[in-house]
Amino acid sequence: ALTGDIEALCGEQVYMSWAIADRVEIMQQGVDKGVAVRALVEYVGGSVEGVLAIGDADNDLPMLRVAGVGVLMGNAKGEVQEAIAGTDIRVGPAFAEDGFAQIIREVVLDG
Repeated sequence: ALTGDIEALCGEQVYMSWAIADRVEIMQQGVDKGVAVRALVEYVGGSVEGVLAIGDADNDLPMLRVAGVGVLMGNAKGEVQEAIAGTDIRVGPAFAEDGFAQIIREVVLDG
């Protein structure tokens, strides 16, 4: 009901994402983690090609698409994994399988 009230109040000005079942993220249209990565790279220098992004939910997809190396954790929901079909984003091991550390080892330390 609350999300319906937000939609009625804000219309197309915001969008909502449920990365975690009991939490909703409400963001202004045109603002996402991909925008944040670009802004951060611009601030610190360098390029997005040098960015490793790791995520596991639909709200991470813009960030994974922008990054030079995007890795979706293996524990991501099926529909999120389907959303990366045909992209350079790869699926890594699940978080519970020590996936985050494995990705860091492979891409950053050994890469």
